[in-house]
Amino acid sequence: MCLLGSVLVLKPPFLFPSNQLENDSDKNRFYGGICCLTTAVLTGAAYNMVRELRNHCHTQTTVHYMTVVMCLMTPIIVLFQGIQIPTAEEIFYLILLAGFTTVSQSCFTRGLKFGTAGKSSIIGYTSILFTMIIDLIMQRAPDYLSIIGAASISSCVIVLFIEKKK
Repeated sequence: MCLLGSVLVLKPPFLFPSNQLENDSDKNRFYGGICCLTTAVLTGAAYNMVRELRNHCHTQTTVHYMTVVMCLMTPIIVLFQGIQIPTAEEIFYLILLAGFTTVSQSCFTRGLKFGTAGKSSIIGYTSILFTMIIDLIMQRAPDYLSIIGAASISSCVIVLFIEKKK
């Protein structure tokens, strides 16, 4: 149900064709959907690796090594995509992003120490809900399929919590 909800929110063009596929935003949406799908697969693998490491090293050690590897890999990726100098406002947002990501990854890694990877991944779907809430706050209203998708994701998370209480 969470996967179905994600598909309804994302609306990949190969499942939801548009008459204006030549439009750049549709092409970018398709590329973005492929990137999100790749992220989901890689995140699933990461959940299981972090879960496996929980008994071998401290959770913060895992987070620190992940950060080191990202620092080494990012310049390589940047060289292939091109370098763009950010403005002062963008630097501010990048610093906030780095802080949020670090806290998020620390909490995630710590949570996986005590929970299963499967249940943690379902709870991870709530990020879609929070993103939609932020879109609403920024006055970007979702369409009806996105709302149905969000309801599907919410129902799965609620069922998970009810099942956990048993």
